[in-house]
Amino acid sequence: MGQLYHYISSKDDILYLMHRRDQEMWYQHLVDSGIDEIEDPVAKMEHALRINIEYLSRHRDFVQFIFNREQEPRSRAPRPGARDDDQNVVGFYRHLLAGLPDLKYRDRAAELAANVVHYMCIFLALRGRNLDLGNRANFDEAVDFLVDFIFHGLEIQRAAQK
Repeated sequence: MGQLYHYISSKDDILYLMHRRDQEMWYQHLVDSGIDEIEDPVAKMEHALRINIEYLSRHRDFVQFIFNREQEPRSRAPRPGARDDDQNVVGFYRHLLAGLPDLKYRDRAAELAANVVHYMCIFLALRGRNLDLGNRANFDEAVDFLVDFIFHGLEIQRAAQK
């Protein structure tokens, strides 16, 4: 037990480690989905949105737990070594958005856009209980709606609309 306190000094440390592990699992899920083989930036963005919404919805309880904890005020500064690269969610979207042709969101607006896209992907995990998402057809319809909503909001043109 004494060794445990060498690595973990508070509940926040446990939450941080849980969140970091989830980020690793999320990124591996993306890699396993074939995201790296998709060259077209618009198709890559759509694939990423669909994979992420599905992943976050499948892990709804964890997402809600972490989201609720993040709403609490923190006295600490961000942790050193916290992931701020393409393998964290916002960094991943920042990278995808930067690769899109003719995207009007650059610099600070791109950071805001990446955060909004991430938040939209969490929507079904946070608010989906009243949408009967246990039914696969309803879930797929909700995912289609969210993807279309995000693309429309960012003014991203797809080659062929469904």
